[in-house]
Amino acid sequence: MLPILIVWACLGCSPTAPAPASNPTGDAAGKSKPAAPTNPDFETVTAKDGSFTIGVPKDWVVASRSEPRFVNALKKVGSESRISSIERIMSDPAFKLMVMDTKGIEAKKDFVDNLNVVAFAPPTTSIPTDMKLAAEQSCAQVFGSGAHKVSVLDTPNGKIGKYSGSTSIGSDSKHELVGGVLVHNGQVLTISLSAAAGEGEKMEKLFDEIVTTISFK
Repeated sequence: MLPILIVWACLGCSPTAPAPASNPTGDAAGKSKPAAPTNPDFETVTAKDGSFTIGVPKDWVVASRSEPRFVNALKKVGSESRISSIERIMSDPAFKLMVMDTKGIEAKKDFVDNLNVVAFAPPTTSIPTDMKLAAEQSCAQVFGSGAHKVSVLDTPNGKIGKYSGSTSIGSDSKHELVGGVLVHNGQVLTISLSAAAGEGEKMEKLFDEIVTTISFK
């Protein structure tokens, strides 16, 4: 499987919404403060519906047939079928963004670093307010009874319930996944960053840097 950065309302490459938390008290609203990424090795990419931008490493690219760097990288390894597969995933309106490491694609790695973002609008009573609890609930879905870490990360857009561990979701083999639950304007966003086994610590640092660059329109 190709590793990806996805921001959406599902988890990993086979999204599942986080379980609801009780006693909601509201969430971040409106436009956000973050500016363009300050890291010179980052570039800004935009969600498919234009609702937000986010900074990612320059070698990473939006997984879309309209993105030449992505299409050319897959063609080099004879993976036209993967483009169609990704298009099917991205047809889900909750799926906001998928970004892949093009160098990893061209190197024919078994697992390509990736980011995914999914967003959904849950019933008001399901909007999480305890972000650590939201992260724990996500862990139960993604990692089951496996080992995982949970923390709360402060960002310009509010607190993110952060979790990490090893999983085989979306792949035939175990890989590292760092995820986060963020509430914005009544939507719950799940951001998941995946990488090959053994790269968890590096991915956690990258995740922290990426999520602080999200800027909502």
